[in-house]
Amino acid sequence: MTRIYLDNAATSYPKAPGVGAAAQRFIEEIGSNVNRSGYLGSLAAEETVFATRDLLGELLNFPPRSENVIFTLNVTYGLNFLLKGLLKPGDHCLVSSLEHNAIMRPPCSSLRPEAYSIPASCATARAGLLRDT
Repeated sequence: MTRIYLDNAATSYPKAPGVGAAAQRFIEEIGSNVNRSGYLGSLAAEETVFATRDLLGELLNFPPRSENVIFTLNVTYGLNFLLKGLLKPGDHCLVSSLEHNAIMRPPCSSLRPEAYSIPASCATARAGLLRDT
């Protein structure tokens, strides 16, 4: 039977060619955490992360500083991190009621209500109504 995968919002399938082999190679040959110590495995992991950041920065045409590329646990965490870091007190954030909850949650949450002017679309999202206001 042919597999039809419809959950690409959660993860990508199938992975691009070489991704599985690269992950396996890292696990089997390096298998260490970054910034844990000065032993060879940790340093090799750090070199891998820096090289990957440089490649992504080049691909995305970022400035030449690789520290402009960060890795997060997942896209939801990354979007929350970005929005919570960018929005300042008094900012007005417009979101559509059609946004994924990773975008809706930060401006509509009560974590920092003083930071946002909440648009009407958040009220409809809270009520479970997905309609334009």
